[in-house]
Amino acid sequence: MILLVFAFFASTLAFPFPPYEYDCNAKLDRGIGNNHSQKFYFDKQWNNCFGFKYSGSGGSLNKFNTYTECLRACQYVDGNTCSSPFASVEPVKIAFTCKSIICPKGSECKMGMFIDCCNTTLDDWALARYDSKCPNGGAASVETVAKTCSDLLCGKGEKCIQINPYFARCCGAKVNVKSIPSADAQDNPYN
Repeated sequence: MILLVFAFFASTLAFPFPPYEYDCNAKLDRGIGNNHSQKFYFDKQWNNCFGFKYSGSGGSLNKFNTYTECLRACQYVDGNTCSSPFASVEPVKIAFTCKSIICPKGSECKMGMFIDCCNTTLDDWALARYDSKCPNGGAASVETVAKTCSDLLCGKGEKCIQINPYFARCCGAKVNVKSIPSADAQDNPYN
């Protein structure tokens, strides 16, 4: 009996866990090469997945074939109450319900794991990633969103549009729209 127990533990120690196929905390690494394809990575700060242009070989283990695959592997359910990681603002009056809290002008109360006052502009920008239409009126890919156009491979008949300072999307052709610079290209007090 002791021999059986020893054999069981010895085999468990030899192969304690399956090998990791991904690492949600790894930094984005686009890899090397010129065989570009659309992949997705998890951004811990945003608690969400973003598209990136994969170069074809190498890269980190924070690389997924689809947005859904990335979310299932990495997204945690107790993330920010506000849709943007830097939209939270200090309440004027602290309370335990949205009915009682007083948020500063330009923000609204949101209830999640915690009650928070969220900057409405930043929250709206963050939620824009889920809109079915782009600012030009064209159809938008709901899943394929990146931080900048340089990270997207748009399909035939689509054009990348920087929809706000934080997100770029592939949009179907429609009305000509003024380009909005990305957050990386501006002085942003919230970064």
